[in-house]
Amino acid sequence: MISNTQPNTYKIFYLFIGLIIGSLCFFISPLKTIVVIGGLAVIGVTFFNFELGLCLFLFGMAVIPHVLWNNLYSIAAITFYTMVYLIKIVTSDKYGFHLKVLDFFFLLFALTMILSSITSITPKDSLKTMLFYVTALLLVVILTNVINSRKSLDLIFITLFAAVVVTSVYAIYQGIVGVEVNASLTDIELNKGMPGRVYSTLENPNNYAEFLILLVPFCVAYVLNLRDKVKKVLFSAALILPIIALGLTYSRSGWIGFAIAVVVFVALKNWRLIPVIFVFGIIAIPFLPQSIMHRIMTIGNLQDTSNAYRIYIWKGVLDLMKDFWVTGIGVGPEPFSRVYANYAALEASKAAHSHMLFLEIWVEMGIAAFISFIWFLIRMVKRSLIYIYNGKDIYFTNILIAGIAALGGISFIGLVEYVWFYPRIMLTFWLVMGIMMTSLKLAAGEGEV
Repeated sequence: MISNTQPNTYKIFYLFIGLIIGSLCFFISPLKTIVVIGGLAVIGVTFFNFELGLCLFLFGMAVIPHVLWNNLYSIAAITFYTMVYLIKIVTSDKYGFHLKVLDFFFLLFALTMILSSITSITPKDSLKTMLFYVTALLLVVILTNVINSRKSLDLIFITLFAAVVVTSVYAIYQGIVGVEVNASLTDIELNKGMPGRVYSTLENPNNYAEFLILLVPFCVAYVLNLRDKVKKVLFSAALILPIIALGLTYSRSGWIGFAIAVVVFVALKNWRLIPVIFVFGIIAIPFLPQSIMHRIMTIGNLQDTSNAYRIYIWKGVLDLMKDFWVTGIGVGPEPFSRVYANYAALEASKAAHSHMLFLEIWVEMGIAAFISFIWFLIRMVKRSLIYIYNGKDIYFTNILIAGIAALGGISFIGLVEYVWFYPRIMLTFWLVMGIMMTSLKLAAGEGEV
């Protein structure tokens, strides 16, 4: 006789799940319920397949709309992955901790960041912001130690490719239905007739442009590394979507940063194609929408309030630096806004940051952090270039070219924007660094290639 115990068990299980979902919907919105359930599912997957669980988080971090996102999610997630990683080290031979994979200047930067938070003029506020730094740096540690094969690295790339495509489709949708013009993001007088700037799942259009510049080069590298010709054609066609989305952000620094990333990528891949890129760029100009052309013409125009505002802020910050260039004032917007107010120009009396990545690192953390960060970037680019010109595996060559291109593009934006102000972009930046460090590790034979 067949027992009905198992079917009844399933019924009880499904009833239990239904009660949980129903209870969640009673207390929070259905969309937030989906986010919570998705988070619980990721937790379950992570215990069985760490790399897949990590990729699911990275995908969710990119595609969850800002209205449903809380930056504490990243802190909670990376804390969870760190704990699981430590458990895996003890219980599995597959994972270990390899300190030599981490660059000395990366560790020095982390140390100076922690010290500047402790010695901040407002330690309580700085320690809160420090959690976002620690989260991003721990992601690098996890990536460089957990990703030990080309298969795992490819899983990261397909995840990022999917995230870029999904957010691009959403951005294009916003462009079609229209986005309300935000006066705080656009000089309305100087940009009359310009439509609202799309931002996809992130907080503002500049953030989304930075997100694309950091990840699109790796999407290109992934396509170049595909062996299947049909997939290569389909994935190549999909790359048109983020380019359209980037245009709809109307981010001037984003456009220039992307152009720099393209030039760097092409120059390292095949420098003979550089003239072709410039010719195509010139040919494309007459076909650009009038709104984009008008926006391009405002680049560097000091009558644009956003351009002039930055210059006034920089003047105030440089005066501030005369007194705090050695130690910095402490990590986070609270110490900055408090101290900056004493040095600010009348035209920019209030600011949450310096509108420049490199200057912000210096003013917040001091000269040691600034030097260690710059030196870390230089070393990463140098090590990557050595492999690009001497390495034999085109797979890693393409990835490292993408990494340098992404750094080139975001570094330019970092000259006019504080790109780490939004924690999701900070996490994406260090994700790029983690991918480069992991690729260099695998290329050197320190893992299962």
